[in-house]
Amino acid sequence: MAEGYCERLVTQHAGRVFVTSALEFGSDSILGLGGYRGYVLAVSAETGKQLWRVDRMTRCSSRPYVAGDDVIVTHAGNMWSYDARTGRPRWQLPDTSTIMADPYIASGVLYALSSEGIQAIRL
Repeated sequence: MAEGYCERLVTQHAGRVFVTSALEFGSDSILGLGGYRGYVLAVSAETGKQLWRVDRMTRCSSRPYVAGDDVIVTHAGNMWSYDARTGRPRWQLPDTSTIMADPYIASGVLYALSSEGIQAIRL
C-alpha cells in the first residue's frame, strides 16, 4: 500500500475487529496507481488472525458500523451490509441516491444523509 493513500477505519464488536480502507485510494494501490479500490475485513480481537476479507472495486468511504449480525459500510456512496461472521454481502441500499455522510444507527434504525435527504432503514 502506498503510504498516505489509505485511511483505515476500525470498529470493534463481539471479539472481532472490523476494518475498512477509507478515503482516497484503496488497499492495493501502488504509488497511487491502483484507482479507487477498497476492502472490508474482520480479524479476531484476541489473536489478530484475519477471519475474512472482501475486496471491492470501489472505495470504502465510511468506518464499519455493527448492528446485530450486520457490518454496514458505505462504498462509493452506496450502503452495503456484510454478515459479521462470514463477510458475505447481506443487502445493499437501493441505488437511488448517493450517501453523503457516515450512517447513524439508533433504536434499530439506520439513518443516512443522501443526495435525496435523510434515508431510514429498519434493521
